[in-house]
Amino acid sequence: MNTSSTWKLVALASVSAVFAIAGHPAAFAVSIVFDENDSGSDAGSSLDRAARVSRQGVADFTPVEAITGRLGSRADLFRVYLDGSTFLATTETVIGNYPDTQLYLLDNSGVGLYFNDNTPRDDLRYDDASQRSTIRLAPGTIAPGVYYLGISAFNWDPIDTSGNFMFPDRPRRALFTPSNSSNLPLGGWSEREGSTAPSGLRDYRILLKGVTTVSPETPTPTPSPTPTPAPSPTPSPTPTPAPSPTPSPTPTPIPTPNPTPTPIPTPTPSPGTSIPEPSAIAGIALGAISLRLLKRKR
Repeated sequence: MNTSSTWKLVALASVSAVFAIAGHPAAFAVSIVFDENDSGSDAGSSLDRAARVSRQGVADFTPVEAITGRLGSRADLFRVYLDGSTFLATTETVIGNYPDTQLYLLDNSGVGLYFNDNTPRDDLRYDDASQRSTIRLAPGTIAPGVYYLGISAFNWDPIDTSGNFMFPDRPRRALFTPSNSSNLPLGGWSEREGSTAPSGLRDYRILLKGVTTVSPETPTPTPSPTPTPAPSPTPSPTPTPAPSPTPSPTPTPIPTPNPTPTPIPTPTPSPGTSIPEPSAIAGIALGAISLRLLKRKR
């Protein structure tokens, strides 16, 4: 074992001891190298087929120092967790590895954030003779959370859901930022003119900082159907009794008054004519009757 390896093990042991004393849940955790096949299958190039960076038996949020895989005329996409510290993703140029890569960082919805073709000239890893890719972000540039890290062959570029390229094509050594993005989610990939995608598969290795394993997604339970309540019978409406008609009072007949007989006026005797008294008239009549009887006897 060389001196460098010895110091690395000592450093890891010291860090683990500190975590153990503090009771940190990630005690004794060490960084891992994740291979695309660790997810159980080859990494896909769409959001729903991205390889989730986690491993059986490895604690959540374990640091990931590198991702390895194989690249042909397509792209690989990884679902990672960024802890918000210094972020670095850079392809390693070694014999046998694919030499001309492109790197992308997308948010949790698949919207493009950062893209680089060839390492920028102001980056520590800049090499004019190299076509490796580098995305480096200062602490706090992006919030901790889940992101997508993508790698593709030169000019095999992402397009958004509207069918437009997600980022500009040039300049080659620029680090494109959210202000250069189409701000739409990933819709697929398309070849641009001059693509140098290899025939067959070529190995790649992405060195990382600020990246950890992703906590396994808990499947959303299927909601239990809400039972439909039995309908309550609608009570028959109580009939409203018809109001009894109020009898109209029989009008009291008004008696028709008997006409007052008009008195017959007593004839007024003419002046100078004497009217005998009734007693005198009776006496005369009686005398006449007596005289008539007397004559009969004779």
